[in-house]
Amino acid sequence: QGSELFNRLRHQTALSWKANWLPGMTQIGVSDEVFYDFDAERISANWFVPLKLSFKPSKYFSCAFAYRLTSANRGDGDWTHTHVWEFSGSFSL
Repeated sequence: QGSELFNRLRHQTALSWKANWLPGMTQIGVSDEVFYDFDAERISANWFVPLKLSFKPSKYFSCAFAYRLTSANRGDGDWTHTHVWEFSGSFSL
């Protein structure tokens, strides 16, 4: 059943480098994020981002594009994998 509280440790390691290969590009990065569930006593998920591109095309807008491989442990030792394309954007006034 588990407890009322879901105890989880989330750890991310990320690296980024300044880059200006494309117009407005600011950096390129890679990261990995691991989720450990204390109730289940196992690693339950892993988010690996082998490529993230960040841009600042104007003074007021920045955005990032990333590819992420999401892996989830179903509990029986079998992992499922999902490919995710991400986009984030922000405005500053």
